[in-house]
Amino acid sequence: MHAVEPPFTTGLILICEKCGKRMKADFDENPSRELVARLKKASKDVFGKRQVRAALTSCLDICPDGRISVAVVPTSPDGGTARFFTVKAADLKGTASTIVDEAQKVFSARDDVED
Repeated sequence: MHAVEPPFTTGLILICEKCGKRMKADFDENPSRELVARLKKASKDVFGKRQVRAALTSCLDICPDGRISVAVVPTSPDGGTARFFTVKAADLKGTASTIVDEAQKVFSARDDVED
């Protein structure tokens, strides 16, 4: 096995694809896919290129009714702790902005810790 450095430096935002599939009856398309697309753009606008990766993932084992599970995970060794959220799919644009705001807090938590 060969370890490689990730192509992003700050963290991951993982969105459960299964949550969106369960909602598909209420939406034309999987809202998890729309959310990840919005998060990619919003995180690039806030953090810049190659800082944060937004990606679909399989089940995060939260399984909220009528909501999408999201995990914000720092990737640096001295980063903070991962945080999990559940969000409504009704306002994906506002939701993406809120998630990126929360990600900023999670990713900057390491700066708040005193040595």
